Amino acid sequence: MQVLHILKYKLLSFIKANLEIKFSLLIRNIGSITVYVIFAVGAFLFARNIIYYVVGQLKIGQFLLHEFISIIFFIFFIAVNVGNIIVSYATLFKSPEVAFLLTKPVKPQSIFFIKFLDNFFYSSTTLLLILLSVFAGYSFYFDLNILEFAGIIVLNILPFLLSAGSLGVIILFIILKLSARIGLRKIIYSLIFGYAIITLGFFKISSPVELVTNVLRYYPHVDHYFSEMIPSIITYLPNHWLSDSLYWTVNHNYTNAILYAIPQLVLSIVLFSGVLILGKMWYYNTWLVSLKIKEKKKKTSNRISSSIFETTKYFKEQTEVLIKKDIILFIREPSQVLHFVILLVLIIIFVSSISGVTLVGPFNYFLQTIIYLVVFLFNALLIATLSLRFVFPLISLEGQSFWKIKTSPMNITEYTKIKVAPVFIIIFTIAQILNFFSNLKFSYQLFLISVVLTSLTVFSLVFINYGLGGFFAIYKEKNPIRIASSQGASITFLVSLLYMLFLILSLFYPLYIYFEGLARYNEHYLAKIFYIIIFIGIISIVLGIVSFKLAVKSLKRDF
Repeated sequence: MQVLHILKYKLLSFIKANLEIKFSLLIRNIGSITVYVIFAVGAFLFARNIIYYVVGQLKIGQFLLHEFISIIFFIFFIAVNVGNIIVSYATLFKSPEVAFLLTKPVKPQSIFFIKFLDNFFYSSTTLLLILLSVFAGYSFYFDLNILEFAGIIVLNILPFLLSAGSLGVIILFIILKLSARIGLRKIIYSLIFGYAIITLGFFKISSPVELVTNVLRYYPHVDHYFSEMIPSIITYLPNHWLSDSLYWTVNHNYTNAILYAIPQLVLSIVLFSGVLILGKMWYYNTWLVSLKIKEKKKKTSNRISSSIFETTKYFKEQTEVLIKKDIILFIREPSQVLHFVILLVLIIIFVSSISGVTLVGPFNYFLQTIIYLVVFLFNALLIATLSLRFVFPLISLEGQSFWKIKTSPMNITEYTKIKVAPVFIIIFTIAQILNFFSNLKFSYQLFLISVVLTSLTVFSLVFINYGLGGFFAIYKEKNPIRIASSQGASITFLVSLLYMLFLILSLFYPLYIYFEGLARYNEHYLAKIFYIIIFIGIISIVLGIVSFKLAVKSLKRDF
């Protein structure tokens, strides 16, 4: 009854807040819906066309397609799992709502259940939209009916997400329980090392290149189910169950499809039940542990704060004080540091994987174009992820104490520049290092082109996230992860994806001409690439400048 009562009023407050009649809110909601619709249609068309290309044109066969889907969903499971560890810590242990409810006659397990649901649905809305759109395109290509599509979502995708999220919360409980005995830092280092070993081990055991080589020996009979080529350990993973259930669904073998969906459902039920049991046993005690961690972190940051502001060495006093303040705020929030380290580890894993990519034969210029664009798209996605996570919350994190800045003798435009400059430099440096290692297999002309394109991409994506982060600012929210998971953040990420789609569509034809000329005539047709880079540069710079002005205008509007 307690759970239903609280959920009822949370739902009523959400409806009231979102149905409030205001012209600005109406325009914002219409804009949000428009962006979601455009992105959903784009994801649908992208999924359908990419499947058409790899299955219909390259003729790799359904087995290889679904093994690639399995690999993608392994990475996806790890990302959702790690993301839930970090987001759940903010939602379950740092939310003011939890502290408020614990002072009321509400059982801790009831609070845990409410916040777990809140966390799951709050962070999964955009994810579900992406998956629904992608699998709608998948279903359309394979001519699946509405019941088959519903079966994929209900029996596979939702249990898969629930398993990843539930396992993340279980790991979080274990981290907090062990931190009192072993120390939080050691556990976090061990966790990062463990995820890195698991990811690298998976790609070592299930090598995509080796799998393609082995399957293509049987060309053109590549649609058979080559079970002997799948390492036995992989068959126990949920991403394998999902991909195999999809494979048998498109072949209308519903018996096998359900046989692979059953362990998916069972795993999600077991993990979800485990979460509820641990929530009942450990939630209140681990909440107390989180208070001790917070207090210890606060004492450490206070010692750092007292020494770091004593001298000014490198910049003007106002500039250096603001930069130091942001550094302390970053260090003070454990989830910030942990998330940044995990993203760096994932980037290192990506670099080590992509540096081994080899180009195909000299006359397969279409595939060479695709490989170059895929590498560029992965780089852009990592830039977008870093920008959303660390740039979007910047303005919101000033909170309602921003009036202190406003009363200081500092120009608001100068302040806005100082706020974003250090983060821009860090993301720019990471992006160029990533670009260097991921383009080693290409010619020096393409490498230099990628340097310019990466610079423009960083400029646009950082300032898009900065500007929209100001426009969708949430000054009452102190947790950066919650801010980066809000509706405004989802819209910003979709805008970033639309920008990346613009880049890919603009670059495809000039790059295709370049690779074709190199293969057929040994000529470098770079003119078209230069012209398109100028066009992309103008659009990117304009987007960045407009977004920066939006950030400044938003601050002046709100304060």
